[in-house]
Amino acid sequence: MPPQASRQPPASGSGGNHPGTESGVFSSPSDAGDPSSASSSHSPESLAVQLEQKERDLVLAAELGKALLDKNEELSRQNERIAEEFSQKLEVGRRCEKTRPTSIPRKLE
Repeated sequence: MPPQASRQPPASGSGGNHPGTESGVFSSPSDAGDPSSASSSHSPESLAVQLEQKERDLVLAAELGKALLDKNEELSRQNERIAEEFSQKLEVGRRCEKTRPTSIPRKLE
């Protein structure tokens, strides 16, 4: 009986840790347990479908990235506006403190 150490790792798509990665082409999760897809996953039609899906994924990622950048810019402008308003209110408060007579006690609110 041969020793266990001489066993080879499972082939792509047969339950290995990373199905469909042996040639750098990732298969869809639904193909991971389908042994019939292992032989057809490298056909020109299948590769074209995978390429189209990756292109759609790339476009979606770009759109999401753009939306995140736009939202970040909007939040940055809002933050700057709020900081400016706060700064102006502080300045008004300081001016009021300087012009208030010292003999009148300040009310606690």
